[in-house]
Amino acid sequence: MVILVLASSLAGCGGRTHSQEEGCYALVPVRPDGIIRDECQLLADAAANLGARLSANVLLPIGGQACQLQLVDIHLDATTASLDPTRFNGQIRIITSTPRPETCVCQAWFEYQASLSNSQSICP
Repeated sequence: MVILVLASSLAGCGGRTHSQEEGCYALVPVRPDGIIRDECQLLADAAANLGARLSANVLLPIGGQACQLQLVDIHLDATTASLDPTRFNGQIRIITSTPRPETCVCQAWFEYQASLSNSQSICP
């Protein structure tokens, strides 16, 4: 009986399809009520859309200073829009880490909306 239940559970996992389209997405913070925490001041008015480029020795402006970060932890929760596979929304948590100065260690949590983009400024 246990094997039958396990086999039927595993069969339900196979062949799952995802409706989200692949590609580059522009992430726009939900302002002001979607900003939960912004110690880093990453969501200043100048940063309307967020983008990311992964490289060594990340330099990020935090609290008016340039911080060289050793670790950036990003957690992204996302839900695909029910009728539009080119959009999703959710919540992002960003935590920075570096040995000094301590003012470069911060967190930002916020809700966002994302849409498929082919803009050269967001998706080079």
